[in-house]
Amino acid sequence: MKKRQKTLGGLFLKYIAVFCVSSLLLMVLEAAVFMVMVRASLILPASYAENWLSVNEEKLTQADRVEEEWMPGGCRYGIYSENGDWLYGNLEEEERNEGWQHYQTGNIYGQGGWYYRFFHRDNGEICLVKYQLITRYANEKLNQCLPTPEIMLPIVYFLLFAVNVYFLSRRFGNRLKKELLSLHEVTERIAGNDLDFQVKPSGVREINEVMFSLGKLKDALQQSLKRQWDMEQRRKEELSALAHDIKTPLTVIRGNGELLEEGCLSPEDKENVAFILENAREIDVYLQRMRQLLSGSEEMSEPLLMQGQDLAKEMAETAKRLCRGERLPLTVNIEKIDGRIFCVKEEILRAWENLISNGAEHTDRKRGLEIHIQMKEKETGTYLTAEVRDYGKGFTRKDLACADQEFYSGDISRHDRSHQGLGLSIAKRFMEKQGGLLEFKNAEDGPGAETSLWLFMEI
Repeated sequence: MKKRQKTLGGLFLKYIAVFCVSSLLLMVLEAAVFMVMVRASLILPASYAENWLSVNEEKLTQADRVEEEWMPGGCRYGIYSENGDWLYGNLEEEERNEGWQHYQTGNIYGQGGWYYRFFHRDNGEICLVKYQLITRYANEKLNQCLPTPEIMLPIVYFLLFAVNVYFLSRRFGNRLKKELLSLHEVTERIAGNDLDFQVKPSGVREINEVMFSLGKLKDALQQSLKRQWDMEQRRKEELSALAHDIKTPLTVIRGNGELLEEGCLSPEDKENVAFILENAREIDVYLQRMRQLLSGSEEMSEPLLMQGQDLAKEMAETAKRLCRGERLPLTVNIEKIDGRIFCVKEEILRAWENLISNGAEHTDRKRGLEIHIQMKEKETGTYLTAEVRDYGKGFTRKDLACADQEFYSGDISRHDRSHQGLGLSIAKRFMEKQGGLLEFKNAEDGPGAETSLWLFMEI
């Protein structure tokens, strides 16, 4: 038969029942211990003083003198003459007149739970005893340092009750923790993408339901990761094949360009052929980096310290080369730059190329682009700024908020839907790696947009 599963409600009710039974047993046990202590004369019953006075009435009336040592613990007494004159005893001074008035009126009930007994001694004296009907310890030192047994009894029970609550709650918590341990283990393994395991059932139905859901989640995640891994593998294979396919036409382009370079060409044609060969070599570098990325063996370029003026010249040459290919007019403004920059030049140039390409897509074809490279100050220091100005429609309000986000292709009035919206986001990522920043805004002196790279300089 299938083993019946426990429920959290049932488990809780079980411990509630144990708690109630144990609390009742503690009460019974305390009462039994109290009765045993009374029988063993360790605790004196409430009627002890009254019974003692009844038993020892003859002794109190016939003795020549009543001694304090005879009296039970907690009792006070006084000896009066027939006329009410105080003779001796241990009553407090303010209690003496009060006691005699009680004797004269025959009132045995005092204030604060006290009682009176009166004895007519054989010698004519009056013996007055004041006592209480409360339990007391047989050891008088205990009466002096501890509450009375009536008060001590609930105090002890409360302490035992608190201990009972503590240990039962700990036991319930440990039991529940033990049941939840398997649940915690499953979540930890799923969080760590360790999905090759079987979900083991727990002894509690509600936890089993959660375990079942986690098991379904694990299986779904495992299938999703497998599909993702397969897609990654296919993507790598496709990119690898694409890189191989690009290599063939690239070789043809380079070979024909080199043949043309050896022929008799006009100066303008030679410049165009040199431009073709230079870009073919750059494509070859990109293909090599693509292969490294696909194989996971990409070598990270180390940042180097270079002169800001040299970097500005290379950025200007890059802009000229790209605009020449796009047949766009280009205006270059480079101010004197004094200082050095600690950076990875290749990544800076790639970010710069993205800005130039982005501007070339949107500018007016007749007016082209303007670039301005200079030094600027910010609160955080001195920066080299490389700015690209186009003469398109500029950024919309939404563009200004989202243009540097990946895959944002913007409003149709600004952006061509054929691109993937990666230009500015790639430039921003490269700049953040270099400790710089990317800024973009609309031009203030007419239509168009301005995007700029900011690189921290060492002066």
